[in-house]
Parts: sequence; C-alpha cells; structure tokens
Amino acid sequence: MSSLALQLPFLQGEDRLHWLLGRLVHAHARLDLGIGLQLKWLGPYRGVDVDHLLVAPSVHFKTRLDKLRPLALEMWGHSNPVACAAFEQWFQRVERARGVRNDYAHGRWGRVNMREPDLFAFVALSWEFDPAKMAPEVQVTLDELEVQVKEIEALVHDFQRLQKKHEGDGRWSKAWEDQHVRNPT
Repeated sequence: MSSLALQLPFLQGEDRLHWLLGRLVHAHARLDLGIGLQLKWLGPYRGVDVDHLLVAPSVHFKTRLDKLRPLALEMWGHSNPVACAAFEQWFQRVERARGVRNDYAHGRWGRVNMREPDLFAFVALSWEFDPAKMAPEVQVTLDELEVQVKEIEALVHDFQRLQKKHEGDGRWSKAWEDQHVRNPT
C-alpha cells in the first residue's frame, strides 16, 4: 500500500476534525448572540439594566448566561414548576456546552494512531510539566465530537421552543405590574 493511500484517511479525519471544531466555535458564537438578544429583550422588559453586559468581548459569556437565568426563570418559571424545570435543564445543558467549547477550543488535539483515522486524543491546555499533575488525555471519536457539536447547535433553537411552549406562563412587564398589580387604581 502506498504512503498516499495511508495518508488519505488520515487527512480526511483531520479535515473533519477541523470542520467540526469550526462548527463548534460557530455554534457557541450563535448561542452567545441568542443569549445576548434574550437579555436585550428580557432585561428592559423586567426593568433590569443589562446594557453593560452586551459589550462583547469585554464581558464573558458566563456573565451574560448568569444574568439571563434569573430573568428567564422569573419570566416563565415563576408559577409553573414544569416550565421552571425545563428552563433549568436548558441552562444546565448550556453550562455543559460552555465547558466543552472552552476545553476543545483551547486544548490540544492529536492523533491516537495512524490506523484509526477517526480517533483523536485531546488534552486540555496546561503549562504543567509534572506528569503526575497533568490532566489525562481524552480520546474522542469524530462521531462523538459531532454529537457534542449538534447539542450546542440545538441550544439556541431549544430556548426559542421553550419560550413558545410556555408563552402563556410569561409574566407581565415589571412596569405594567408596578402600575396595575402592586398599586391597583
């Protein structure tokens, strides 16, 4: 077998790895945009200043996510335990996706061996030289990575689906509540 025939699956695997990592970074950026748009709407609707959180990249994704959580739960989950649980589950999925993106985008990738073109080893970024303190490598197949990428891609749409599903559970705006519910006239 020629060396080119051996390299072709190897190169195709590398191409697919880079394509998936690009999709992962792109999906995370779209998720960040979706979270920002939700904050831009929900913040003023709930009477909360969020403009300072929408100055990317000076404000971290996690900061925006942490601000969106209570606003979303107050909006849709305040009186419906099913809606509250669904939104909480979504936020937990985002936390896992954030960890995957941070690790994978900043870590090092390499081949496990030449005979398995779809198996890669991943090591989180570290400056540690003591092998006893180093994080162990994680082996990831390209199919496993693709499942993780698809999960991140689904998160923006899943938030919108939750909003639609529980739109009847949404609260009135804070200004309306202040005027009509807290101070009935």
